Amino acid sequence: RLAIQKVLAFLAALGLAVLVLETLTYGSINALASLPGDEVSLAAAGGQAAWLFVTVLAPGALAFVVAPILGRGGALALGASVLFLGFVVASYADIVPAFEALKQFSYLDLTADHRPLAGRWDWPSIGLLALVVSVLLAAGVAAFERRDLVPPSSGRLQIPAIRLWVRGLFLRGLGERLPAALLWGFGLGLYGLLIATSADEFVTQIAQIPQIVAMMRQLFPDADILSTGGFLQLAFF
Repeated sequence: RLAIQKVLAFLAALGLAVLVLETLTYGSINALASLPGDEVSLAAAGGQAAWLFVTVLAPGALAFVVAPILGRGGALALGASVLFLGFVVASYADIVPAFEALKQFSYLDLTADHRPLAGRWDWPSIGLLALVVSVLLAAGVAAFERRDLVPPSSGRLQIPAIRLWVRGLFLRGLGERLPAALLWGFGLGLYGLLIATSADEFVTQIAQIPQIVAMMRQLFPDADILSTGGFLQLAFF
């Protein structure tokens, strides 16, 4: 019951936030429409709201599943990593060869053809992502019940206790934060690896856009942005 109430409360809060955002979007676009075709219909605004709802919910649903196992910090790190990497992969897969293999796993790439505000609809992808999110939420409820509420004597899913983390305040704090630190470190390391291996392609793409090169040279006059080393230095800085 507690897990279901947590899910329903979050769904209600997210739904309210999306409703407010899409109402403002619909009102502002139509209020400022000055050319034929600028107007947005209620159906298009509703389709955009559906996309926003499921894509925002996806990384949170994954975090909800693993939270009983990894803890709050580890679940937050994993959910944020999926959100960030999903955005990066979906945005730069066309110009970064290293992202091509990961593109099929990005939920943002899955729903890339659903853009109701631009007159493009892809409800099957939205339905598929909603189904995946529903399964994750159901699994999260089951994991919450078995990890946190069921007595150890029941023989259900358990994680071995590590006695080291109860030997003093310092070790207890370290044990609480170590999983999240490891996950965040792994995510940042993976991001750094992907950026480093794709630096040559980034430099090639940037060199083809003189306006971007001119703007970056104004902002960073001492950076050699058209070399791989200079680009990596600027990127990591």
